[in-house]
Amino acid sequence: MAVGAGAAGPEGESAGNVTDARTASSMGNQPPEEAMGLVTFESEETLKASVKVAAECKSHGKGLTLLRDEKECYYLMAKGEDMKVSSGTQVGGVGGGHFIPYDGTKRCVQWRLPLGDKTVIQLAKGAADGDGEPESAKAAPKIITGTLYAITRDIEDAATSPPKLTSYGALIPSGSAGRHQYLFEFPEDHEMHNKMMFQPSPGALPVAGAIASDTGMHAPLCQQRNLLQMHAVPVWGPGAKEKVSASTFFQNTMNADTGVGQGALSIIWRLNHDTVGNVLKPSKPYVVTSKVINLKKGCPARVAWP
Repeated sequence: MAVGAGAAGPEGESAGNVTDARTASSMGNQPPEEAMGLVTFESEETLKASVKVAAECKSHGKGLTLLRDEKECYYLMAKGEDMKVSSGTQVGGVGGGHFIPYDGTKRCVQWRLPLGDKTVIQLAKGAADGDGEPESAKAAPKIITGTLYAITRDIEDAATSPPKLTSYGALIPSGSAGRHQYLFEFPEDHEMHNKMMFQPSPGALPVAGAIASDTGMHAPLCQQRNLLQMHAVPVWGPGAKEKVSASTFFQNTMNADTGVGQGALSIIWRLNHDTVGNVLKPSKPYVVTSKVINLKKGCPARVAWP
């Protein structure tokens, strides 16, 4: 069974992809290759005998289970049948949070577009005025996936001018047909670039056990919430296991420098378009596969690690 890219999950309905019409030579990058060298376990029982599983839940990707061990390695498992998971398949999210200026915090997601207009993003069509909320409680936004270039071209065609982008300023058209691109008014090394981060809210309490402080002491239950607010990082005592869903699976483990780490997972940003001001605004990050992953039924594969 093949699982395709573009599954938007419960917070939005996938409306397909937008194609970047530029030539491969002008893009300067090739389609993601198949993931190689991933560690596959013979069964779920074999995995759990080898590592301490700290969190487990259904993925946003149909038929997939997400697992994470206490060392922040991530695993995907096909439950019902063998699966070929396409690059770009959304597997989970980081839960709620807020945008603030980047201050060097490690447990956050930096608002960055490292490949410029070649960066693949999601656009939530139908979100009101870029605030992340659908126009009505009954209408979830339609999620479009594509490069920043392709999505900007669509917006420019409708609005007659390119949009502005939070932190990056105006998107400036440059080049000729076949080598057309959008440059940032304020690239990341510009003094006017406003560095921002998405700070996830602290996650749910573990099901059992205590939470260890930085000194290795175990706090009583009455202090656990205060510790979570202080550290915003899960640290488990004996027998603990997180309560998570796919939407919050990566809530407590994001790294400002490495995202979800090495391997075959990566961060994708969902943006909203404020049509009044013609501004693209980041809503929140999600986690997608960055390569094609082949899974055997019931055999977890380690797909990302620190």
